Amino acid sequence: MASISQQKFSSLGLTTNTTETEPGCRIVSYTHDAGPDKPVMTLIHGYPQSAYIWRCRTPLSLETRLTIFPVNANVQQRRSPSPTRPPPNGPFPFRSTHPAPSPISLPSTSPPTHPSPPLQLPGYGISPPLASPPSPSHLTTGLHLLRALSALFPGPHPLILSGHDRGARICHRLAVALSSPPPTSSPTTEDSKTAAGLAKYLTLTSCIFMDIIPTLTQWTCFSTAAKAVRYFHWPFLASPSAPDIILSYGGGRWCREALARLQGTNEAGRARFSADGAWDVYSGLFEREKTVRGSCRDYEVGAEGECREQEGERDKGRRVRVRTLVVFSERGLGGMGDVRGIWREWVDGGSELKAVGMGGGFGHYLPEECPREVVGAMEGWLG
Repeated sequence: MASISQQKFSSLGLTTNTTETEPGCRIVSYTHDAGPDKPVMTLIHGYPQSAYIWRCRTPLSLETRLTIFPVNANVQQRRSPSPTRPPPNGPFPFRSTHPAPSPISLPSTSPPTHPSPPLQLPGYGISPPLASPPSPSHLTTGLHLLRALSALFPGPHPLILSGHDRGARICHRLAVALSSPPPTSSPTTEDSKTAAGLAKYLTLTSCIFMDIIPTLTQWTCFSTAAKAVRYFHWPFLASPSAPDIILSYGGGRWCREALARLQGTNEAGRARFSADGAWDVYSGLFEREKTVRGSCRDYEVGAEGECREQEGERDKGRRVRVRTLVVFSERGLGGMGDVRGIWREWVDGGSELKAVGMGGGFGHYLPEECPREVVGAMEGWLG
């Protein structure tokens, strides 16, 4: 199913890259190079999907002059295990197997604004699971993605973190790590050292979170029956029995039912959501045992280590300290309460925070159900 994604992104002018961030860990991304003077914006997908979720947004972005995805033609860059040769202007060593490409230009009618690589989450069927640690947190996963990014785009860059669902949760953890580092008196961890190194080359300027509230807050919402039923998959996927149950039930069948359950009622949105063989792509990935087990492990980590780490960050006053946009489904996440009010507790009071609810019957899968509205909100936010 990965070939369908590659063909679609190739038709939109993107190139597939594979970057090794540690032995055995390969991050797949799709990029288009808008030029060295442009900020980099991540696009990270969620459950139970892949980077194919961004296929709807790409052409609209070009049309509205919001984003161009960077292209480094025919380049696969790998991190070298030897630390003796650092990359030009980059914090992590790697070796490129091809010469540096020349930028690819688009017609002047669609001038670029922001490079945006859609990234494939490790363990979701295309990028393999991380080799270590055995249960990486969302922060650890996110730092691997940014290491791949720094290899693809060496040198200092402004950074915009953007993601949907689980991808947005990764962006949230990264935003705290990059904009509100731990006090110098705190014990040093591998993640904190990696984040400090990345912060020298990637300057976080803005965040865009799509259809989430913070992980810790989401778990506390299960105290009401209606909310617990709507998001029953959270505790289920985090349980030890979930992978075997899903595999017995049928991974593809489970995926299709998960997609159907949280989609909206808007007929045009539902049609866009399933267009381009999208459900075949997602369900095909979930026919693989490694996808089922890898994605369940992601939820298991989110139920244990993530909550502890977010509690620790909150108790130390570590919050997102950059401009933050939250885009959410009014019929879905909007039912959880005051979305902006919830996020205000997690975004520093001195940083701008805006929450935009998508009405019209659109559901959880906003980048596919209402891509034009999402791009409009992002364009207005980024100026």
